[in-house]
Amino acid sequence: SHPDLVSNTITAIAVDKDTNLWVGTDFGVSRFDGTNWTTYTDDNGLADNRIKYINQGSDGKIWFANNDGVSILDGESWTSYVRDDGLPFGGVNFVTFDAMGITWLGTPLGGVFIFDGTNFTATLTEDDGLLNDKIRSIAIDGNQHKWIGTSDGVSVFDENNVWVANHEIIFELPPPDELNPVEDVQVDSQGNVWVGVYVDYLVTEGGITIFDGSTWSDFDVNDGLAGPVVRRLAIDSKDNVWIATSTGVSKTESLS
Repeated sequence: SHPDLVSNTITAIAVDKDTNLWVGTDFGVSRFDGTNWTTYTDDNGLADNRIKYINQGSDGKIWFANNDGVSILDGESWTSYVRDDGLPFGGVNFVTFDAMGITWLGTPLGGVFIFDGTNFTATLTEDDGLLNDKIRSIAIDGNQHKWIGTSDGVSVFDENNVWVANHEIIFELPPPDELNPVEDVQVDSQGNVWVGVYVDYLVTEGGITIFDGSTWSDFDVNDGLAGPVVRRLAIDSKDNVWIATSTGVSKTESLS
């Protein structure tokens, strides 16, 4: 651990385009510029110190999903959107951006919120076709289709944000388990959709499953995965997929 890090309880990590390292914790966020650490908390502009996810938009603004909503750092200026602004109880779990620069927020209890830079223009919920309003992750592919990871599987919406499909049983579990709680969704440069699944209510089962456009193929510890408790996926510039688990990190070679 680093003595200037606000907490060792790390919940999110990101590198911005200026190569600053951002580390989110349950007690605020710390930035490392290569030399010095700077910490931001709810005293400095965060809506809530419990950070869920960090991402930077193409305009350079850095978004911090947290338990009360989302906080945005623009240079040294902070803006937050919270329940009073229409976001649901429980805050925001995930932030990503489409090709138009529109912000997509996944919430733990209220579905998906879409933000145009000024207003929340739309939401996607179970009424619109989502499998579940508990959102863990959102991936946007090259056709601007949205692959939304929920606690019950993956829901797909098209470039016009119209529901296309639900994928419920994508990772084979021992009977009677069928629920597929999604931890993370990523799309590689070939359009393959990678999904991390983890179940802990009756058994501890989990792994990754890959959709090639027609078929799902799943992999778990028996195939060499470091552990069943999959937390996050990351795809690098060479299409290698890095899988973070609670017991180590696995790397797959590119499928292409």
